[in-house]
Amino acid sequence: MGPEENYSRERDANLTNLHEIKALLGIIYFLGVMKANKMNTDDAWARYSTGFELCRIAMSENRFRFLLRVICFDDKATRNERLQDKLAAVRLILDTFVKNCQKHYSPSEYTLRDIENGTPRNSGQKIMQISG
Repeated sequence: MGPEENYSRERDANLTNLHEIKALLGIIYFLGVMKANKMNTDDAWARYSTGFELCRIAMSENRFRFLLRVICFDDKATRNERLQDKLAAVRLILDTFVKNCQKHYSPSEYTLRDIENGTPRNSGQKIMQISG
């Protein structure tokens, strides 16, 4: 029994592919960068004022919502590992992202860091250190 059998219309549960998953992750990342990660999807996909053209170009709002609703990183073989590592389900993606950041990003003397008296200030954001 495939996932398509849970839906009344076959087109409502089209299988995804790597290209679409990358688009999904790209939209999520983009919305975070734009500080719109808590924005209603209706507003993010709006054609006027609050909307982002990138979201509309990458995929439909309905497909975005569907993928967020059904995507699952669960692997029975790694459940015990995830008890110790809360990011185990996405560890491969996260590690690849961090390695790419280290490889392609070089902070300069003009890079701004939120530090006061030699101690990082709490600005409400968690930033992972990417320097080697």
